[in-house]
Amino acid sequence: MQVVGRIGNLLLGLVVVITIARTLGVGGNGEWTTLLTISMLTGYLVDPGLQTTALRMAAADPRDQGQWLGALVSVRVVTGVLAALLCFGLSAAVATGPSMVLAGALISATALSSPAQALAVVFQLEVRNDRTIAFVTLNSLLWTAGVLVVAVSGGGLVAFAAVFVATSVVTATVQGRYVWRRAPVMLEGVRRHGRRLLRVGLVVGLGSVLTIMYGKIDQILVLHYQGVDGAGLYGAAYSLLDKVQFLPGVLMTTVFPIVASAWPANPERARAAVRRALGYMAIISLPALAFTLVAARPVMVLLFGEQFAPAAGALEVLMASFVPICFGYVAGSLAVVVERQRTFVLIALAGLVFNVVANVLLLPRYGFIAAAWITLATEMLVIGPAVATTLGAMGASPDLRRVPRALVAATIMGVLVGLARHWGCGIVLLVGIAAIVYPLAVLATGAVTADERTQLLLWLSRATRAR
Repeated sequence: MQVVGRIGNLLLGLVVVITIARTLGVGGNGEWTTLLTISMLTGYLVDPGLQTTALRMAAADPRDQGQWLGALVSVRVVTGVLAALLCFGLSAAVATGPSMVLAGALISATALSSPAQALAVVFQLEVRNDRTIAFVTLNSLLWTAGVLVVAVSGGGLVAFAAVFVATSVVTATVQGRYVWRRAPVMLEGVRRHGRRLLRVGLVVGLGSVLTIMYGKIDQILVLHYQGVDGAGLYGAAYSLLDKVQFLPGVLMTTVFPIVASAWPANPERARAAVRRALGYMAIISLPALAFTLVAARPVMVLLFGEQFAPAAGALEVLMASFVPICFGYVAGSLAVVVERQRTFVLIALAGLVFNVVANVLLLPRYGFIAAAWITLATEMLVIGPAVATTLGAMGASPDLRRVPRALVAATIMGVLVGLARHWGCGIVLLVGIAAIVYPLAVLATGAVTADERTQLLLWLSRATRAR
């Protein structure tokens, strides 16, 4: 349910990104992506680890679940107001005109719906990912429909922002009402649990906030140094990097509970799951890089139009950063399990300082391509100590046997796609070739073991019989 739902939402998200970019053009897309980046950065202030902490506390103390949920909702009311004000202030500070200020005000208002959004933690407590995906899909459908209506009617930046906030409010309201009727939410819980929720949540969330900041702040800096056109090109390329990150997200959603339940009672099982996850991250990240290296320009032109073709170079570099990002998903998730959150805060802080300083020095001279290279350099700088911290705490060493095999499989696919492009094949055919060649190459090189192939065939057989 989760995988199918995420893929469906990914496709809807691509429709939205493409439609907005083509409607607003390069400059307008620069304004839009910058506003969304500010909203995302300030949005993490709404939940600096609060939801994760509330989930853990409520699961450990079922009798007090309603009080923990009430404390979460109450605290999110306060943080939501602060996030909305900060988002508007930053949006107004970087705005290039009145329409961007108004759009920023509308987008900032979405933070006010965060208390209702926080109630989604109930679905995790009940292990009902299907309900989470259902509400995410509802939001995607409403947002996609609204974007298409605005595009067809000739609307602009402000109209997209109005639909954005309306979609957020409607989805949060429906979800909040659904949960409120089915789960005990005791608002007086803030008196008993609010302080502890903030104290523990801030430590848990600070590392995540810093990680998001060094990954996103470059969009704001590109707007400052390169204007709306540079921000538009860079934002279009970065949006594709954002979309493919659903792959490591899905994988870690499955791996994390396995590791968390096994550690420390069954450390060898936990270590085996981590090693396998690292190998799978190589399998899903290397083909994305190989395909992009030979087909970045046709991808950008197909999705966004010829005016976005100059962003192809940035896409190639950003997709290279996808490789360490995937391994970072493993390290970041395991930091909670092995209680190394404070170390991760220091690592993320170092990454943020490096990213900002490098962008300030290089962006004015080399443009948005420099921002892409700095993103790659930052991820490479952070991933080493991050993985070493978690694996060291678990007493595990990485199993790198899959990596060269996945690299060979990705290279085979990349070479064949490159030859096909040289012979004049279009982007649709190139995607088809990659989709066929890479799985076969993975099987041929042994990147997926015989036991795993058997398990996969059994799963497919059961799924077929079930249908």
